[in-house]
Amino acid sequence: MRYFFVAFVVCGSVFAQVLTPPVTPPSKVADDTVVATVDGKKYTAAEVRKLASGLPTQFQQGMSVNPEGGLQQILLTNYLAEQAEKDKLDQDSPYKEELQFQRNYLLATAEINKYRNAAFIPEEVQQKYYKEHAADFQQAKVRVIYAAFSGGQAKSEQKAVTEAEAKAKIEALKKKLDGGADFAKLAAENSEDKDSAAKGGEWGVVKRTSNQPADVKNAIFSLKAGGVSEPVKQANGFYLFKVDEFTPQPYSEVSQQIEDKLKQEKFDAWLKAIQSRFVVKVENSDFFPNRAARPAAH
Repeated sequence: MRYFFVAFVVCGSVFAQVLTPPVTPPSKVADDTVVATVDGKKYTAAEVRKLASGLPTQFQQGMSVNPEGGLQQILLTNYLAEQAEKDKLDQDSPYKEELQFQRNYLLATAEINKYRNAAFIPEEVQQKYYKEHAADFQQAKVRVIYAAFSGGQAKSEQKAVTEAEAKAKIEALKKKLDGGADFAKLAAENSEDKDSAAKGGEWGVVKRTSNQPADVKNAIFSLKAGGVSEPVKQANGFYLFKVDEFTPQPYSEVSQQIEDKLKQEKFDAWLKAIQSRFVVKVENSDFFPNRAARPAAH
């Protein structure tokens, strides 16, 4: 019997860990269509859908890969659970306590999800946040000059350029700019980012949420309109950035971002308030001998 139980657990574990490729929705089958027979009992599409409807996502995806094994696992689990209830195992320790814990955990998760999904932020609150945090929603129209070193993206390079050579080049260009040289002209003549060089260094619009490295965005948004950055080193070269102008992102572009942020803040505050009610003060260290040591207060 022990061998059977172990085999059952392992089988279930393997099924739960089936690699899950994208699920292709099955063609619509009428609810009253018989789709499987198990132990002489015929199961309709509606019955199988109901059996699978409450399963975790990974099990539902597993069923799409191995429907026979998935349905067998569900029915076998349900049968053994019914037998355990007949034997009143659900009333014995430690199963009784484990069942209660699992029930509590599931309900607690459901309550958290209910609050998170029901969180509502009035439109006027979102608009107010947008106005009060205007700096967070700036976008910069940027020009760039790029000096590549070995492994970089320079398309016209005939020989490898060392990092030191690229750095000397970008620093010389920065010195010219500090002396009043025209950025667009220098970019057209010297930048190794040929696409932007052909447009006088025009690199496009950069937002605080754009997919550029943090140090690049920090360099850009620390400038004033018309300003030129210090050289910014990246993996394959050095950059100089110039901001032509800053403009605000339209509210319509960032409203979802604002709503999500405010909802998260509301949820965090709600959960923190609940957690604060259950702070534990240990009164007897002998009872908790192996608890992790708290960092010393400063």
